[in-house]
Amino acid sequence: MFDLTTVFGDAPVGFTEPAAIWAALPPEVQQQIGIAAITMTLGRLGQTAGLIPDHGYAAAEIEAMQVIQQHLEQHAPEAFSNGEARLPRLSALGIRACRHCGCTDAIGCPEGCTWIAEEVCSSCAGADKDART
Repeated sequence: MFDLTTVFGDAPVGFTEPAAIWAALPPEVQQQIGIAAITMTLGRLGQTAGLIPDHGYAAAEIEAMQVIQQHLEQHAPEAFSNGEARLPRLSALGIRACRHCGCTDAIGCPEGCTWIAEEVCSSCAGADKDART
């Protein structure tokens, strides 16, 4: 197992760094998670496209997700068991997300929002002011 203080050390409270978790995983676990991620995505795409047998695509998605979950629970338990919700930071995927609520261009806040700064949405504008005071 690896030391997650380096994984969570620089992240704001409430966020985790998936890229740091990935980098700390053993190569054989990275390979299994990578294969499972592709399998899970193919299962989801097959279901979305209405391919048959639907239950086979559903099984691929669910079983692969369980493989990923088991590896993360084993190798990064603090990401799940610290009693505090931690959103995965999306910047390593090239996706802009609000540093307060995690909304993105594709999935905005329920009440709607716009970007007012690089990592701050209009719904969370007050959070930056609150943090400074």
